[in-house]
Amino acid sequence: MSTLGFADWQKACRNALLERDPEKLFQRVIVAETAIFHRLHDDMASGPEHTELEAMAGMLKTLRRLLATTFTLADGRRKSNEATSALCIERTQARNIRREEKGKEKSCS
Repeated sequence: MSTLGFADWQKACRNALLERDPEKLFQRVIVAETAIFHRLHDDMASGPEHTELEAMAGMLKTLRRLLATTFTLADGRRKSNEATSALCIERTQARNIRREEKGKEKSCS
């Protein structure tokens, strides 16, 4: 997710990745998944191209890992550290994108 080439659904996904409040996180993930769902079901003539489909599939996996690492299982166990490490990398990338966007906004003013 290096650029917001598919802004409608990517913005919702970025908001979920950057959410730190667990109470709000679940709702943001639902909003992001819904945005992807709507994009997939747009008019088939203007439906997503292969690159966008790959980006959507990757983001859906990321959102699943985000929820898995944030919430505990019913018996109190947490998900694996491997998933947590992958999520940390993805959140860092999302923060970097946010910084880049702020830098672009400042240079345009």
